Amino acid sequence: MIGIPGSGKSTFCEQHLPQHRLISLDLLHTRFQESKALEEAILEKVDIVIDNTNVSRAERARFIPKGKAAGYKIIGYYLQSKISDCLKRNAQRTGKKRIPDAGVIGRARQLERPNYDEGFDELHYVSIENNSFVIKEWLIEENAK
Repeated sequence: MIGIPGSGKSTFCEQHLPQHRLISLDLLHTRFQESKALEEAILEKVDIVIDNTNVSRAERARFIPKGKAAGYKIIGYYLQSKISDCLKRNAQRTGKKRIPDAGVIGRARQLERPNYDEGFDELHYVSIENNSFVIKEWLIEENAK
């Protein structure tokens, strides 16, 4: 998953990837626990989804080589969202799920569009239209931008 906070990543996972083992820093709280959960899932050879923002190439590079080495097909879902929409969704959250607006904006500034040269086997654009996820094929020429 690739997208800024409030872009719909977790909801997308619930709706479209419910059979996958969810690896999420929000749920696991530490990078150590996250790494441990990933290693266990790889050993069990289960389908995995990394439900973090993964906004930078460096963040994605923590997972892609491990998946490739274990023989996984690496599929990226890039959730396109306007910052204003993400801020609205974030404002509806309560408790620890709601992050400061500056966090949403900061992650948006760090966003680097994914690229096949990172090791992805497939990439998809995901947008929200009429409260539903729309998944579109990643166009190679778009990838060059």
